[in-house]
Amino acid sequence: MGIYLNPGNEGFGRIAKKDYVDKTGLLGVINRSIDTSKNLICISRPRRFGKSYAASMLCAYYDCSCDSGDLFSGFSIEEDETFRSNLNSYNVILLDIAGLISEAVRDKRDISDIPRRVSEAIRRELVEYIPELE
Repeated sequence: MGIYLNPGNEGFGRIAKKDYVDKTGLLGVINRSIDTSKNLICISRPRRFGKSYAASMLCAYYDCSCDSGDLFSGFSIEEDETFRSNLNSYNVILLDIAGLISEAVRDKRDISDIPRRVSEAIRRELVEYIPELE
């Protein structure tokens, strides 16, 4: 099991240093949907077309446990009016479903056990982050 709560910005930091094609405009679309009736967004892409990169970008931008201002410097989201108001403002939960399934298969565990294991791991992380929840 991995880190699910507030995974930080290292993943996107590694991606952004390479030949990253700027998709940060997606953040502006999401920012404008926060606290509206259209706040449920599905980000889908074809296989091998950047879903993990998009997830890393979202984590880095919204994760309240890190400072990602410099990381997004020079990308299109920096020019968006919603950039600063939502940057590093939320707790983030990241679930890599394909990774969870691969891990279960590798360890010869039943995949139907994944929801319970993830739930327990998130609870442990939440208690570490917010001890009053114990």
